[in-house]
Amino acid sequence: MQRLQAIMGPVLGEGQQSGEVDSQVVALLTDADAEMKDLHGEGSASKGDDAVVLVAMGPSAPKAHHELIEEELRLASEMAEQRMIARMKKISLVLLTLQNCVVIVALKYSRTRAAKDSDGRLYITTTAVALGEVVKFIISVWIIVWGGGLKGLGEDVKTEMIDKPIECAKMIVPSLLYTVQNNLMYAAMYHISAAAFQCTMQLKILTTAFFSVVLLGKHLELHRWGGLAVLMLGCIFVNLDQSSGSPQPPSALEGGGAQYPLLGVAMTVTAACTSGLAGVYFEKLLKGAKTSLWIRQIQLSLGGMGIGFACVALQDWDAVQEHGFLQGYTLFTWFLVLWSALGGLIIATVVKYADNLYKAFAVSMSIILSTLMSIPIFHFQLSLLFGLGAVLVISSIFLYEKMIPFNETTLAVFFLLLVSAGFLIKI
Repeated sequence: MQRLQAIMGPVLGEGQQSGEVDSQVVALLTDADAEMKDLHGEGSASKGDDAVVLVAMGPSAPKAHHELIEEELRLASEMAEQRMIARMKKISLVLLTLQNCVVIVALKYSRTRAAKDSDGRLYITTTAVALGEVVKFIISVWIIVWGGGLKGLGEDVKTEMIDKPIECAKMIVPSLLYTVQNNLMYAAMYHISAAAFQCTMQLKILTTAFFSVVLLGKHLELHRWGGLAVLMLGCIFVNLDQSSGSPQPPSALEGGGAQYPLLGVAMTVTAACTSGLAGVYFEKLLKGAKTSLWIRQIQLSLGGMGIGFACVALQDWDAVQEHGFLQGYTLFTWFLVLWSALGGLIIATVVKYADNLYKAFAVSMSIILSTLMSIPIFHFQLSLLFGLGAVLVISSIFLYEKMIPFNETTLAVFFLLLVSAGFLIKI
């Protein structure tokens, strides 16, 4: 900037009016100068300085010089965008990993004796699901009001909901599926470990692929079919270990009741099916539509609230009448409700910045972290069969996204893993 001040003084002259200089362009090019210094070092600043001088010269500058200015502006804009995307990718990796890991471990912990309130009661899971939809609705409305005010909210609601009742009604299907999925997740987490749940829920990749072929007519390449086959094997090994593994200690059981791992697995598989169907159906609705993400979230949460409170009335009305809607709620329960709702909305906004590699790493890291956290918190006993199954699940994600080559070497490695699993099962 010292160079700019030194050379711009003589160019502008003492009596030159400030109106002769486009101050906005000068500011942009000065920012471009700073961006180029950050990206390429001090030596790269000369072009940005020269461009600012040319702006100050106004019409007296040659046409070629003005073209240079436009090129500098374009490059500066691209550099700033690339840096923002790079930062968002790193943030998205952290957020995806935390969301996938923390919500599962917290959900599992919330169904243990340690999470009971002072009266010795656990919260009713259907109420937590319904309240989660309320939180999503409030946050989505607040974001729209924050961006466009109450007037903008009213216009969006009228344009996208009141004037399009049929399109709005179509959102009932994914709302129903997501609400069923959330209720199944809460129920399943009581019967199986957090690590097994995390691995088994990756079957949503399989169900998403299936419904994409059936409903959207997509074609899956060979490496994707291979990844799905490996995923199936990994989930089978993980749950074979669960069905034959050692029981959890009494302190980890909800109310001291019995746990049924096969029931938990069945619930998790059903949740994966509803997740896949809801995702593909939602994608089909969004094709060609220009509705904002937050209006879609309002539509989903409205349907989710209606269905969620209906589940409370149909399934747990007697318990609600006896001890209240918020029975068993502690600070940890409220954290779980808020994290589940807010975390889902955050992921919806950052997931567009996370490419397939980042998503695969996030899921893999969350599986590993969930397993490691389950050992001290829930006294989870890690076996070789479970570890092998988890490795297959993680590998299948990378194979599905073509980050692992699908060739003879890969097939040989997976065959050796399969033989090892068979040996462990026999033992």
